[in-house]
Amino acid sequence: MANETEATALAVLTQELWRPQILSYQYNAMKIGKRVLNVTGDVAAKGDILHIPIEPSITVGAVTAATGAISNQAWTPTEAQLTVDKWDHATVDVVDMAQRQAIGDVLAQIRPGMGKAAAADIDEKLAALFVAGLTTNEVGSKAAPYDSVNPDILTSAIQKLLDLTIALEDPNLVSFFFHTSVWSQAKKIAEFNNANLTGKAVGGAIEMKIPDIYGVPVYFSTTIDSSSGVYKNALCHKECIGWGMQKNFNIETLARVRKSTPYSADWLFGVKVVRETYGCLINTIA
Repeated sequence: MANETEATALAVLTQELWRPQILSYQYNAMKIGKRVLNVTGDVAAKGDILHIPIEPSITVGAVTAATGAISNQAWTPTEAQLTVDKWDHATVDVVDMAQRQAIGDVLAQIRPGMGKAAAADIDEKLAALFVAGLTTNEVGSKAAPYDSVNPDILTSAIQKLLDLTIALEDPNLVSFFFHTSVWSQAKKIAEFNNANLTGKAVGGAIEMKIPDIYGVPVYFSTTIDSSSGVYKNALCHKECIGWGMQKNFNIETLARVRKSTPYSADWLFGVKVVRETYGCLINTIA
């Protein structure tokens, strides 16, 4: 039939709708920061450098049978110095007109994202320590990184720490940190998904999470750095690296200089390689 009134004809009478809830940006959740040394309580008050004492090893000697003589040894603690020198921020300046016309509370929608951005920022600074700070223990190399992870690589990393008498039995004290691109490689290693290892009748193949590898929890993040086409993954004991927050994340309203309101959050913190030999770098192709 002719002359039907279609949707295009009623366009001027048809309202457009906006969903009031904004979809959250998917930031990198803090992975590394939750599994390494956190000295926030020590730096929260004042000061710019935290001295972290480290106990030396004690050697054993034999007592001379005839004289009962013994030999003294030097017992000299070392230290790691964590400098609180990273002052980062996130600021959004909202024009008055836009804020008045927007659906809902603009600040309430900005606040969660700023908090997540701060957490991701700290993790990125910690991941950078793997690149610059881990030099003693390494599997693969910058010149010859591994195409993918496999059981031999993973056991080699664990073995390097065990050879230095670093206790790894407690899963709360040690973690594998991999770039997210390694997930598909680890997920395809059958022995980590077999039912006899996972304790589940169907194994772990149908789950996204990678089971603990030889008792070590596994975490994935895009904050893992790449250098010259190589991902710097790591096996990391809790005391290998550390961080401390001196000024925690907080949003404040800055002075208005025009018809807009600046909302700004800043955080002051430091990161440090504490016990360099307590980590192992795992190089894979980016």
